[in-house]
Amino acid sequence: MFCIARDSSKGSGGDGKRKSKALGWAKKNWYPVISPTAFGEKEIASVAAVKPETLVGRKMSVTLSDLTGNFRDYRTKVRLKIVGMEGGKARTVYAGQEMVREQVARLVRRWSSRIDNVEPVILADKSNVVVKTLTVSRRRVNTSVKKDLRALISQKIHEQAAKTNLDDFIKEVNTGVFSKAVYSGLSKVYPVRAVEVRMVARK
Repeated sequence: MFCIARDSSKGSGGDGKRKSKALGWAKKNWYPVISPTAFGEKEIASVAAVKPETLVGRKMSVTLSDLTGNFRDYRTKVRLKIVGMEGGKARTVYAGQEMVREQVARLVRRWSSRIDNVEPVILADKSNVVVKTLTVSRRRVNTSVKKDLRALISQKIHEQAAKTNLDDFIKEVNTGVFSKAVYSGLSKVYPVRAVEVRMVARK
C-alpha cells in the first residue's frame, strides 16, 4: 500500500511558507482508497483531505501490480476515479490504463512493422470504452497488408468487446485473454508476432 502525498519541504518559499504548508497538512485526515470491483475492492492506497467529500471526483494513477499483487504487472499504469465515500473509505471506479513507453519500445523490433488500432467500442453492459491495440508483424509489411490487418483487428476487437461487461473486459485485458482473441486468425492475412492492448480509456 502507498500514500498519495506531496513533499511540503520543496519549493522556493521561506520558513513561513513551509510552516503554512505544514499547518495545512496537519488539518488533513488520511482516508483509505478501495480498488474497483474488478480488482477485488481491496485497500490499495491512502489520500489526504480536510473534508472527505472533496475527494469525490479526484483521479489517481497506480501500477497494475499495486492492484494485482503481481510484480510483473508494473509495466501497466491504471487510472482510477474516486466516486464516493463509504464508511470513511474512498471508493473508486476504473477509468482506463496504459502500457508504459519502455514496454512499447521493447515490443517493436527493427525488422517488423507496427500496426496501431484505435477502436471506440460498446461492451455488453453498454459501457463505452476506447481500446488502443498494438500489433507487431514478424516481418516488415507494405501498406496494403497493414490495411488488411487493421481491418481484421478492428473486427475482432469489436466482436470480443461485445461479449463482455466492464469487469470481465478489464480482467480479460489484464490476463491476456482479450489480446489472444484478437491475435487468433490474423495469420490468414499475415503472420504477426504479438498483439497487445496498449491503452484503454473509459468514456
